[in-house]
Amino acid sequence: MPGRMDDEDKQDSMARENPYIKDIIDAAANRPEEWKETLVYEIRDFMEFLKYIGAREEQEKHEEELFTVAPVTKHYKHSGCGNG
Repeated sequence: MPGRMDDEDKQDSMARENPYIKDIIDAAANRPEEWKETLVYEIRDFMEFLKYIGAREEQEKHEEELFTVAPVTKHYKHSGCGNG
């Protein structure tokens, strides 16, 4: 699946550009191997979080695009059924 690999490469490059991830990687340079293994899991969790946030924002964008306001008649407004 070439598309999937491209997506993963894109996510990796985005993660490496993220200041939070850069700080973690720099801090890991002089740490023991166990700490570096933990770091891998933290970065993976962070990437999953970013993916979730992106998906959520995309969903909200689609919902907003699909949302339409039904026209309100004068009769409906003045009968007390509405908010105004």
